[in-house]
Amino acid sequence: MSEKLQQKKMKFHIDPQNEGGQYSNIATVIHSETEFLVDFGMFLPGRDSIRIASRIVLSPRTAKQFLIALNQNIQNYESKFGEIHLPKGPPTIHHPSMPDIAQ
Repeated sequence: MSEKLQQKKMKFHIDPQNEGGQYSNIATVIHSETEFLVDFGMFLPGRDSIRIASRIVLSPRTAKQFLIALNQNIQNYESKFGEIHLPKGPPTIHHPSMPDIAQ
């Protein structure tokens, strides 16, 4: 691939119906050999289920690029606002007002 093609800046376009985004306070990840599925959902107190707002399917390469970008943004966030504290123990789907659900 030529250096000129690699340096080309891509413009992102977002459809008007997606401009507001989806709020998520729960996320879970599963994978197969060929893809990663990331479900973003919302836990509401008093409910016994989680509403999945969006499911994103990523190639392994895109998932790793996303991980790197997210890690860099978390580091930037913590440098500016302080450490994000997580509960101790193995990764879980967690919300303060619901019991932990092991992934």
